[in-house]
Amino acid sequence: MNGGFPDPDDAAPWITASASPAEAHLYLRACPDTAEAVGWRDRGFDAGSVAGWREVGFTPNEAADWAARWIQPAEAQEWRAAAFCTVEAFMWRAQRITPSAATAFIRRGVRNPLAAARSVSESGQAGLDPTLSQ
Repeated sequence: MNGGFPDPDDAAPWITASASPAEAHLYLRACPDTAEAVGWRDRGFDAGSVAGWREVGFTPNEAADWAARWIQPAEAQEWRAAAFCTVEAFMWRAQRITPSAATAFIRRGVRNPLAAARSVSESGQAGLDPTLSQ
């Protein structure tokens, strides 16, 4: 009657999303709020990855931006804590620069990730942390 769901109020969003009761159960185990759990599913997250994103404080909308750039939850949390948006984090990461190093470069007036990486390679500095030479 309710698509295999015990409560019709819980069933409606999952039936609309074409999810089986077993799939719904996996998402609800990771996220007890039905609307949020459906949101995770709608954005392409598998049930197993939801807990990691929720543990570091991301909503489905926020996590989708980071995950689309191949940034994992813990690392996304570091970049966000350092006040970087997803695009900035992606650009700095492409140069293998950490959030703390990127922050240090910006404090020194180097805002371009390519320029930062170039300055490190030209100086022969080990690693990409500009604080090492200070």
